[in-house]
Amino acid sequence: MRSNLDKFDKLVEALQKLPTIGKKSATRLAYHMVIKDSYAGIKISHAIEEALGSLRQCNSCGGMSEDDLCYICCDDNRDETLLCVVENAKDILLLEENGLFDGRYFVLDSLEELNFSSLEKKMHNKIQNGTLGIISQPIFDIDNAKKLLESFNIAKEGVEGDKRKAQLIFGLFPVTKLRTALFLSAQVPGIHVPQFWIDALESAHNISEVEEYKVGMKLSSDLFKELNKFHPKIHLMTANRFDVADEIIS
Repeated sequence: MRSNLDKFDKLVEALQKLPTIGKKSATRLAYHMVIKDSYAGIKISHAIEEALGSLRQCNSCGGMSEDDLCYICCDDNRDETLLCVVENAKDILLLEENGLFDGRYFVLDSLEELNFSSLEKKMHNKIQNGTLGIISQPIFDIDNAKKLLESFNIAKEGVEGDKRKAQLIFGLFPVTKLRTALFLSAQVPGIHVPQFWIDALESAHNISEVEEYKVGMKLSSDLFKELNKFHPKIHLMTANRFDVADEIIS
């Protein structure tokens, strides 16, 4: 007869609430924290408790912060004229880690709950307050790009003077590996990598790493050309890899 492990079972159940964690992984983590390395378990518990008690939304951009304003909004060296709209605060961490952007951010509550009139109102307010450019998350879908551009043009209605010069800038992140495409599509909210991209990269991946890179660059280059046809304002997110940028636009 099994002994009473209610508390352990509750810990496993709690860990299963985390993204991508199934019962097997949750059981392994719980066992490690409770039996194998209880000191690590205590540190994790305290770190979670402190984070829950300290972290909040930045009053300006909606990102994570321990104060009323996050470190990005307090940084005078950031470009005040550029705004990157992201779905949630986690997206900011990804962009900052890769050094892809040096302007300001604005976090939407949820794209799933968002209606375009709400987005248009938020962009309109930012433009009225002097924002000269709004940069999107990486875009891989042409239809989504066209919808976003339409909403941006609606947001500019009623804006006068030099503020009408504000521009929408599409983010383009070159993807040359299958694992990158899968990660972006599955783990980064608000980013949709079309299935034909994943299928093409998977076929190339099964041939060779060189073929995978070649196909990824072709897809990225074709996307750049399609976006450039109807809105030639694109931010190439290459993390200062100018050789990659040159290959895409050439």
